[in-house]
Amino acid sequence: MTLLDEFKRRTALLRQVNTADAGPRLSALLDWLEEQDLIKRAIERLNAGVNSASVFNQDRSRVRRPIARTPEEVALVGLKLIEASRAHKAGFWRVCHAHGIGFQTRNAQQATDDGMRDYVWPFIAHIEHELKRSDSPARVIDERISGSLFHEVEQVFPAAAQRLRTISTDFATANTDGEWQNIGNSCREVLKEFTLELTATLEIEIPNEVAAGNVKEVIRYCLAKANTAGRFRETLNSLIQSVWDHVAAILHRSTTTQPEARRAFVWTCLTVAEFATLVRAARSDV
Repeated sequence: MTLLDEFKRRTALLRQVNTADAGPRLSALLDWLEEQDLIKRAIERLNAGVNSASVFNQDRSRVRRPIARTPEEVALVGLKLIEASRAHKAGFWRVCHAHGIGFQTRNAQQATDDGMRDYVWPFIAHIEHELKRSDSPARVIDERISGSLFHEVEQVFPAAAQRLRTISTDFATANTDGEWQNIGNSCREVLKEFTLELTATLEIEIPNEVAAGNVKEVIRYCLAKANTAGRFRETLNSLIQSVWDHVAAILHRSTTTQPEARRAFVWTCLTVAEFATLVRAARSDV
C-alpha cells in the first residue's frame, strides 16, 4: 500500500463524523501525518508559505471567522483547527465556535460540519495534492532542498540553517522587487555565517592576511587545510565563488524578481549542504 493509499484510508474515517468523534479522530490523524516525513515536510511548507496572522482574527474582543482567500490559506486554517483541538483536548466544535465557525447557530454538530467542510477537507485535499505531485521533477528538487535545510545543514551549521529558515518565511510576505533584492542580501549573510561555523567546526585558524569577511578566500583556505582532494577542492571553490558572485549581483540590482530570488535561495541551500557533507566526511576520517 502506498502512502497516498494509506492517507486516503485514514481520512475516510472523517466522512460524516459526529461531534463526539471529530476531535479524537482528527487528533489521531494529525499524529500520524506528523510521523510521515513526506507529509511532515508538506505541513512545514504550508506553515512557512502562509502568514497566519493575516488569516486569523487578532481582535480578541470579537469573534470572527478566519479570512482565508487562497487554497493554501484555507488549508492552513484547517490545519490550525486540528492542532488547536488536539492541544487543548477540546471538542472540535468548541474550537470552531472560538473562531466564529458555526457560532451563530450554537449547534455543536453544525459547527463540526461547517469546520470540516470549509476548512478540514480543504486541508486534506491540499495534502493529497502534495502527495500526488511528490514524484514530479519540481518536487524532487523541493525535497532535496528540504532535506538539505532541515537535516543535513542543521546538524553541521545550525546558525546558517536558522538563517535559511528565516529566509524561507520571507517568501510568504515579500511582494516587491526591493524585497526580493533583500533576499539576495540575506543569502549573502547566510554564506558569511556558514564560513564562521565551518572554520570553528574544522578547528581551522584563519591567518591575519585573510580577512574574516572574505568568504571566498576563507573557503579557499579551509579547503586547502582540510586536505580535500584536488579536483573536489577546485569544484567546491568554483561553486562558492559562483554562488557568492551571483547573490551579490542580485543584491545590487533593484529589479530582482521572485524567481531570481528563489533560485539564489536554492543555490545557497545546496552550496551550504555540500560543505556539510564535506564536514561529516572529515569527522568520519578522524
